[in-house]
Amino acid sequence: MHQVFKFKKYCLYFIITILITCLSGCKQTIHQDFITVRDWFTLISDNLNIKDNKNVQEQFLSLKNDEAYDIVVALNNWGVIEEIDTFKLDDYITKEYYCITIKRLIIDEYEPCAILHDKPDYVEIEEATAAIAFIKEKLNHKVFENYFEIDYKTNVIEVEGIVKDEKIITDKDVSQGDVIQYQSNDGYVLKEVVDVIDKKEYYELQLKDAVLEDVLKSMKLSGSFTLNLEDADIIDLHDVKETLNIQDLVEKNYISTQVNKVKEFVYKDFKVSYSIYKNKIHVYVSKKVNGNYNLFGELDVYDIQPNYEYKNLQNAYFRLDFKTLSSFGLNRSNYIDVYKHLHKDVSQFFTTITKSFQKDKEITDITIPILKLKVSLPNAPIADMYLTLNLHIYASGRVELTFDTNNRYGFEIKDGHFRFLNDFDGDLDFVLKASFNGYVGLQAALRVLGQPIMDIGLKAGIKGLIKSTIHIFDTNNQVSSEQSDLPMDYLDELSKKYSNIQICGDLSLHWLLNITVNSQNTLLGRFNLGKTFELLDDKHQIFKNKYTHLENWLFVPKCTVEHKTSFKPLEVPLLNANKILIDRYNYLIVKNKNVRIHIKGLPSNYQINDLLFESKDRKVADVDEKGLITGINKGSTMIIIKTKDQKYHTALSVLVQDEVSTSH
Repeated sequence: MHQVFKFKKYCLYFIITILITCLSGCKQTIHQDFITVRDWFTLISDNLNIKDNKNVQEQFLSLKNDEAYDIVVALNNWGVIEEIDTFKLDDYITKEYYCITIKRLIIDEYEPCAILHDKPDYVEIEEATAAIAFIKEKLNHKVFENYFEIDYKTNVIEVEGIVKDEKIITDKDVSQGDVIQYQSNDGYVLKEVVDVIDKKEYYELQLKDAVLEDVLKSMKLSGSFTLNLEDADIIDLHDVKETLNIQDLVEKNYISTQVNKVKEFVYKDFKVSYSIYKNKIHVYVSKKVNGNYNLFGELDVYDIQPNYEYKNLQNAYFRLDFKTLSSFGLNRSNYIDVYKHLHKDVSQFFTTITKSFQKDKEITDITIPILKLKVSLPNAPIADMYLTLNLHIYASGRVELTFDTNNRYGFEIKDGHFRFLNDFDGDLDFVLKASFNGYVGLQAALRVLGQPIMDIGLKAGIKGLIKSTIHIFDTNNQVSSEQSDLPMDYLDELSKKYSNIQICGDLSLHWLLNITVNSQNTLLGRFNLGKTFELLDDKHQIFKNKYTHLENWLFVPKCTVEHKTSFKPLEVPLLNANKILIDRYNYLIVKNKNVRIHIKGLPSNYQINDLLFESKDRKVADVDEKGLITGINKGSTMIIIKTKDQKYHTALSVLVQDEVSTSH
């Protein structure tokens, strides 16, 4: 009986031990789904760009040596946390404190926080991520009612007269030192009277700019609206010519029945034309280079929506929402035709092509100022907005890119502390075989009485590069490799006649964003509330493919560097894939010209005869049953490729251009 008791006792210990182990493991598993205070604070800081912690007194001294100290101080400055709060950074955040921080961020009620349990529930990571997306939407997409109110420290006199340089001729009797307000060709302005010359029949006033902060007692300004560009004043930056151009009634993003005047000018050998519509600016630039290239850029900037609020120097908000549809490229003729003089000795292949390219290459890196617009604010007759548009193109090799983006950029100042807004999404179709850098430059300045209050200047676009690698095989099939800055398509085409040269590449493609807010000539900038941000790194990669290595223009995990004779992309059997594979997803073709779609792979048990080809807009481009695309009219459309049983499908983009020599 005693032995039985001992046996039961050991069994009980064993079972308890197993239960404790299991429960501990389960508890740990559950805890892995919770978010810590540290991670929650970091999530807020990173997503809302609350990082400014300057000019603060010593606080949270217990965290002084912690890597999250700057984040804690920045969130304290922004009012997300308070010094009376008690928290430990590495503890899981309770639902109660989590909801307190959310309320401090967005003020109004957050539905998941409406009911709190008595017990200190913890917050799961997935829940926190969803909450931060909601908060970001609320804070970065604010819409303001149109409102304007201004109060001066001194009496401001309304004056009418003839304005010339820094003088005005008027019948208004004013004195030296008075501040006057009048309307000029540049809109309403505020000036200080320097001298008064009595001409008996009129007064001639000599003027200088009034210092707004010396005159202004208070001002409140807010609004959200879509710019009507047809009502804007166009300020030409070049010697332009005007021509009539009847546009299609139905465009991609608007309907217009107007006959629009197209303005054209030449800038450093670039032919540039632009036209203004109600909600869109359309720009086209092109340049012939050495008779072998055509460098081009086509841009639509549309649905421009300023959103602004100015309460005082300590509290302001300015955001610019806009959409862009861009096409950029550098197309050239067949490289082999251009470089017939190349040395035939493979041992000198690299040396020869490098010298040839250096002698004849053309890389264009240029920023082209396009135009400036002045738009009156709908709610404030003495306020307006200036918009300046420019275009930057840099390209080498054969590049064809089309990208469509929704952009929201701006800043918010709260109690003298600063955060910038950066929120965009975009779709990109491309054939990138060399280096490329293209961006839209857009600057918006909000002015009151001719003086800029706040502004945003940005360059938004993409930067791409394929780094080429040349693999040369000797007679023993041993390979030597060398990296090159020469365009991959250039190397690939020139190496076709060499059976023992293999060309590979590595693709890098990411967003380019430089944003400057509140330059020194603005009211906020003069009070050190300006910032410059450069966002250009690998964290913002556009390319979402699993692989970034290219071999025979197919994406692979890594270049195999096998003998080139085994690589004949146009002759090899179709790849067995889990989807329809095509060689490229973007075509740029000239009206009335053809290009054939090349199928690279299909799911098992399918052949090319099992595919259907369909154009979404046959007025722009048509496609036959064998995948031959024909350009019909200028514009863009999608070609849909699907299996007859509808199980698999893919799509590619087609941009049809007129002949440059006849249309631009």
